[in-house]
Amino acid sequence: MSPTEIVQLYIDNDRTTHNRFQTMALNKLEQSSDNDYWTDKEWRLFTLADDLQDHFVASPLKNSHTQNMYSDLLQHALAEVDWHDIAESILTTAQEA
Repeated sequence: MSPTEIVQLYIDNDRTTHNRFQTMALNKLEQSSDNDYWTDKEWRLFTLADDLQDHFVASPLKNSHTQNMYSDLLQHALAEVDWHDIAESILTTAQEA
């Protein structure tokens, strides 16, 4: 499995995480972009992807005081995740709800 598939599977199987991101997606579907560069759809996708990446990468690794081989491997694997692909899947599911 790819890192993207592993993260997607985790989100799908962990009810709390699934509900958190479905709620975020529903909230984004009710909002619109406040800039002239991105369409509303692009804004929703990019901001949800950023939220996902922050949840799974930035926050946990910022709080880690241990830099070792395992944290380096984890960072490398998470860098391979296609956050936009996961965000698109979550937004699609939220739209269908």
